Amino acid sequence: MEENGTDVKTLKNAIGLHTTSVIYDWLNGKKGLRLDTAIKIADYFCCSLDYLSGNEKNYDETKTYKTCPPFATALRKILCEKNISQNKLLRELPLSGKVLNNWLSANGTPQMSNVIRLAKYFGVSIDYLVGRE
Repeated sequence: MEENGTDVKTLKNAIGLHTTSVIYDWLNGKKGLRLDTAIKIADYFCCSLDYLSGNEKNYDETKTYKTCPPFATALRKILCEKNISQNKLLRELPLSGKVLNNWLSANGTPQMSNVIRLAKYFGVSIDYLVGRE
């Protein structure tokens, strides 16, 4: 927001929020950011999710991003690509089976903190994990 000179009200309107208070909660670390909202913010600023989350230091203004498939689809794809079973993922990453089942059945949207953990676990960028690149 600071880099682009965007104020809270402008961002609220751009990503379709009803109130600015949740943005202040994110900025003050009082609330976590959900993946679907993070994608809207990254799309608004034309940046990667990795840059938005602080995992990437350089902003590449020439890069373009795909429309994300549902997270369930993207997660199933990476599990298949990496040949990792759901059971192995649950054993190696502190995650509840219920949460994973919700994500895989498209009944839940993960918090960015969990998406970041998954990307690190799989050794891929956040944008690759969610299907943006």
